Amino acid sequence: MIQVDDSGALASFFYQITWNERAANQPILSPEEAWAQVQAGNFEQYVPFVPGDVVHVTGCELRYLYDTKGFYQPVYAFSGYLNDPENLWTCSIPALKS
Repeated sequence: MIQVDDSGALASFFYQITWNERAANQPILSPEEAWAQVQAGNFEQYVPFVPGDVVHVTGCELRYLYDTKGFYQPVYAFSGYLNDPENLWTCSIPALKS
């Protein structure tokens, strides 16, 4: 984030870099296990599905996201579209095995 003063000169510069440290090695789900969670509907959805909706999944990748406690955790990010290619859809499945 950059702030400039009235003359246009740099007043402050804030770079929000977070340095992560390895906390532990943990087993994660396989892509097939994560896919089974998607097929079972075990994910959060902002807008609920309605009867007749069809989800077309076109991609899956392992990503890392911060959880509510500040830990950087692996998730499987599935992407595609709902009913129409213009209506993009995504969901995240936590990858850590419980």
